[in-house]
Amino acid sequence: HRGDLVEVVAPVQAVDYRAELLKLKARGVKHIIFLGNDAMGRAMAQARALGITAQFYSIASVMSPGFQSLAGTALEGTVVSNWYAPRNAHYQDFSEKFLNKHHKPVQLEFVAGPSADAAKLVADTLKVVLVRDKVLTAKGIRRELPLHEAFEGVSGTIKMDSDGAVRTILETLFRYESGKLSPIRKL
Repeated sequence: HRGDLVEVVAPVQAVDYRAELLKLKARGVKHIIFLGNDAMGRAMAQARALGITAQFYSIASVMSPGFQSLAGTALEGTVVSNWYAPRNAHYQDFSEKFLNKHHKPVQLEFVAGPSADAAKLVADTLKVVLVRDKVLTAKGIRRELPLHEAFEGVSGTIKMDSDGAVRTILETLFRYESGKLSPIRKL
């Protein structure tokens, strides 16, 4: 029935989302999922300005300063799927080095941590393949990557399955409140 309608606003670079949002409002949607980059912050703000009271859902990109600036207060109460790095020694070391190099703290750790780990894992893999095969080939790299039992990094324990997927980074739900993500105990 109409009260259960859910719509997804996809990542599109636009200046104005009102035409699409008015269609959602007319349909009586109660839940809207905003997926994408900073421009979705503008879509959220326009939705609230149009009087849309639906529950908003999004992904960790809401923590981008650009997204937050465009969304403003429309972001309050949004349910966000996100992941935080465990506060292990690797994370502490990474954070300190990042701060020293960039003179600001890590803002988007859901990107920074896994990216740093991926770069380290690939570099380590390239070294192994080069020593073993004396030449770097895509086949050699693909063969070696899943062989890592576990990699301890900024993101915690990283394990790549034989199909090439990493399933050890698990997201959870948060609610955006006053510029921070608070873990949700119950929806």
